[in-house]
Amino acid sequence: MKTLVTSLAFAFVLATAVRADETYDLKLKYTPKVGDKTNHTSKEKMAMKMTVSSGGAVVQEQDQKEKKSFQYTEEVVKVAGDDVSEGKYTFQEATHEVEGEDTDYAFKGKTVLGKKGEDGWEFTYEDGSELAEEDVAGVKDALSKKKNKKEGEPGVEEALSPGKPVKVGESWDLDPKKFASGMMDDEESFDLEKSKGSMTLISVEKRGGAQFGKIEGEIELVAEKMGPVQLNKPLKLKFKLTLDVCIDATEPTGTMKIDAGMKGKRTAEANGQEFELDIDMDMGGTLTIERAK
Repeated sequence: MKTLVTSLAFAFVLATAVRADETYDLKLKYTPKVGDKTNHTSKEKMAMKMTVSSGGAVVQEQDQKEKKSFQYTEEVVKVAGDDVSEGKYTFQEATHEVEGEDTDYAFKGKTVLGKKGEDGWEFTYEDGSELAEEDVAGVKDALSKKKNKKEGEPGVEEALSPGKPVKVGESWDLDPKKFASGMMDDEESFDLEKSKGSMTLISVEKRGGAQFGKIEGEIELVAEKMGPVQLNKPLKLKFKLTLDVCIDATEPTGTMKIDAGMKGKRTAEANGQEFELDIDMDMGGTLTIERAK
C-alpha cells in the first residue's frame, strides 16, 4: 500500500510539473458567424475634477460625472473578414446618467439595425425610422463602435495578445501603440514611445469544451496633452485590466474589467497665457458577453 501511495504521489507531482510547463497560444479573437446570437452587458463610469487657474485665481472648475449602462442581444446578419459588418441589436437596457439622474435612451426596449459602410457604422430602427443624433452616439458607445476601425488596424484582442505561446504565470510586454489604437479615440494625445504595459496569464481551465484563461495587466499611457492643450510635463493615465475570457477562439464568451485613473498638477499655455491645471480623473467599466440561449 505504501508503495502504491508513493507511486501515485510521484505521478501527481510529475503531472503537475508537466502542466506547469505547458504553454498556451492565446487566441482572444472570436470570429463571428452569421446567425450568432450573444447577450452583452456593459457598465461604464467616469468622474473628472479639473481646476484651471491663472495668476493664483481660479478661471474654471469642472466636476463632471457620467455613467452608462447597456444590455442587449446581438444577432449577426453579415460578416466581412473577421468582424460583424451588419447586425441586429435588441436593447433591454440603455441608460445614462444626466445631472445625477438616470435617463433612458430612446432605443431602450427597441431593436436597432446596424450596417458598416465606407464612412463608418449607420443605424436605423427595425421599422426603418431614424435615430436621434444623441441616440446614435449612445448606440455606438454600447456597441464599442464609437471609433471606426480602419483596415489593418488592430482590435482590442490583438492589442492584448502576447503574439507567442505563454505559460501560466508568464508575463509579456504590451504594445502601447496597439492598445491605444484598439481602445482609445484620442491616441494622438499620448507619447506612445514612452508608454508601457504588461499582461500576465494567471490561470487556465476548461469550461463546456472551451479553454478559458484569467489574464491581468497594467498599462501606463503617457499623456502630453489635455485635449488641444500641451502640458509642461506629461501625466500618466494608468489602466488596470482583469479578463476572464475564452483563449482558444471557439467561444465569444468572456468578461473584461477596466479601471483607469489620472491625477496631478501641471501647467499649460494657451493663447499666450499660462494656466495651472489640477486634474483628478477616475474611470472604469465592465463588459460581459455570453451566448444567447
